[in-house]
Amino acid sequence: MRAVSNELGCRVRVVAIGDIGVLDSMVHIGDEAMFEEFVVQMRARGIHDIVALSSNPDETRDRYGLASIRQIGFAGGLPRAELDERLDRVIRTASGETDLLAADDPAHAVIAAIRDADGVAITGGGNLSSIWPTNIVERAAVASIARVLGIPLVVSGQTLGPVLTDTDTAVVADLLGSAALVGVRESASLGVAQRMGIDATRLQLSVDDASFLAAENEPLESA
Repeated sequence: MRAVSNELGCRVRVVAIGDIGVLDSMVHIGDEAMFEEFVVQMRARGIHDIVALSSNPDETRDRYGLASIRQIGFAGGLPRAELDERLDRVIRTASGETDLLAADDPAHAVIAAIRDADGVAITGGGNLSSIWPTNIVERAAVASIARVLGIPLVVSGQTLGPVLTDTDTAVVADLLGSAALVGVRESASLGVAQRMGIDATRLQLSVDDASFLAAENEPLESA
């Protein structure tokens, strides 16, 4: 059963995705820091039931002390048509179609987690750029699943671009347009979002989320 509003003193469940999870001793320290601050802020508000979508769920679970599952996964280097075809199958599966994905496809667990959530968050980072098309498609998949299942989405502390193809601009605009709130971390990204037509009432210029990390917080381990 989905948790209900924390304002009523009950548990709230949030699914969050960031560029997190150490693989082959490689860590995206900036995005880990932004995800860490997201966790800090959720816990400060009494929200402890967080499911992290990670490249390395075991490492993320140990690092933050929360539930973690593998991201959907869109293989790098594939032609864009193949990425989009997998995205379509994931969305159709979330909509209730069957036999589109293998039984052990990680998308099933992500869909189930979002279905059981009260909210979905795309935490801060510079991943919405055509330099990393798989990151765009991964986040578009998460946003689309949330939309299909009627779960509110928040996007926090993003850099948009600076490189965005026409195809990716359309995907990112659709992703941001489905969010209840969109935070960007610099004025250039605010301009990009405005040109995409994102509703001004749901668009917020902020700073890098990691700027809020308290000095007394334990530093993230590099690997």
